[in-house]
Amino acid sequence: MNLIKFALKTKGATQNCGFIQVTTDAAAVSATNIDFAGFPFSPSEPATYGSGLTCPCVPGANLVEGLCNCSLGSTLDGGVCKCTPGSTMVGNSCVCTTGATMDSNGICICTEGATLSNGLCVCTPGATLTGGVCVCTTNAILTGGVCVCQPANSALSGNSCVCTPQHSTMSGNQCICTPTFSSMVSGVCKCTPTDSFMNNGVCTCPTNSQISATNVPASRNTHRCNPDNVFVLRSIL
Repeated sequence: MNLIKFALKTKGATQNCGFIQVTTDAAAVSATNIDFAGFPFSPSEPATYGSGLTCPCVPGANLVEGLCNCSLGSTLDGGVCKCTPGSTMVGNSCVCTTGATMDSNGICICTEGATLSNGLCVCTPGATLTGGVCVCTTNAILTGGVCVCQPANSALSGNSCVCTPQHSTMSGNQCICTPTFSSMVSGVCKCTPTDSFMNNGVCTCPTNSQISATNVPASRNTHRCNPDNVFVLRSIL
C-alpha cells in the first residue's frame, strides 16, 4: 500500500485546490487510474473540496453549485473564458459591441441593417451606426435591412441617393431636370418646347429657329421653336 498525494484543480479555476491523500497498490499512478471512491469530490469538476479550500474561478466564470461556469457568451478555452465574436469581457460578463445585443445562446446579433465584421457591427451601404441603430442617408429609409431611396427616379450611389435620369439633380426630396425648358417624362428629362431636342444637356431648336414663348392661358403656358426674329403671339381659347 502506497500513500501518495494528488493535486486537484477544477476546470476554470485559477490554481490547485490543495492535496488529498489516496491509498493504492501501485507505486506510480496517474489521474486516470486513481480510485476516488468514497471521497466527496472528483479530480476535475468541483471547485470546493473537503479540505475547505475553494478554487477561485478565472475571470468571466462564476461559481455555481461548486463548479466554475463561464458567463453567457463565453466558453472555457485554454483555462480562460473567451467571449464569442463581437463581444468583450467586462467584469465577469461578455458585453456585445455597439449595435448588437446578446441572444439566449450567447451570440451577438447586430441591429437591423448591420452585420458583424471583425468584431464590429457594420451598417449596410448608405447607413451609419448612430445610437446603436443603422440610420440611412437623406431621402432613404431602411427597408428589409437595406437603404432604399424614396424620391422617384433615384438610387443609392455609394452612401448617397442620386437621381438616375441624365441631366437631372436632387432638389429637396425630388429629382428635377436641370436644362431650361425641360421636364421629367416617364423617368427621362425631355425638352418641352415643340420641335426642340436635347443637345449636350441643352434644349435646342433646329437651325434658324429659337425657343420663344407662346401666349396661352396661364395654366397652359408653353414654349415652342420659332424662326429667328419672329415673335409669335397666339391665343388658345
